[in-house]
Amino acid sequence: MIAHSELNALLDRVAIDVFRFENGKIVEHWGNLEEKCPHLNFSGRSQLDGPTEVVDTGKTEANKALVKESLKP
Repeated sequence: MIAHSELNALLDRVAIDVFRFENGKIVEHWGNLEEKCPHLNFSGRSQLDGPTEVVDTGKTEANKALVKESLKP
């Protein structure tokens, strides 16, 4: 399960939490906190738009290769 949360403290922040469950219990949790971006991304979405549907699954392998290539030094 993945959850996005908006936190309003001294500065606007967005949290992302990723949970893995086994037998109805949380067995792993990863989290991150970053400043809320005032702009939309290139897809026209914000950090807090809510659920989205996965499309273009046929492009998955090509997209993975693109990301791996971009991470090379």
